[in-house]
Amino acid sequence: MDAYERMIEVMRRQGRKTNLPAPVLGRMGKDGTIKLGELVLETSDYLMDCNLRQGEGTMYYHTGSHADSTLTEYTNNILKEGDQVLLLRIENGGLRPYIVLAKVVAPG
Repeated sequence: MDAYERMIEVMRRQGRKTNLPAPVLGRMGKDGTIKLGELVLETSDYLMDCNLRQGEGTMYYHTGSHADSTLTEYTNNILKEGDQVLLLRIENGGLRPYIVLAKVVAPG
């Protein structure tokens, strides 16, 4: 490897440090797990958007704690087994390295 090749390799390594990770698609499993190919994330491995929920329970609204016209929208955001979700890997000191950004559905 000559000097130019070494310089290019150094530039590539340094460039990788600042590249943002690509969002990935995962599939909801049982008990809040998320499958990313062979990798299975537990609930302790990710954070999630405040408008998404897992299972039934108390519903919280940005407009208050009463049901209003957005009830259907919030009910549709309950994550169930088999739902597809969009995740982003983050640098967070090794704690909860993923964020669930959205539930992904087909148009229509």
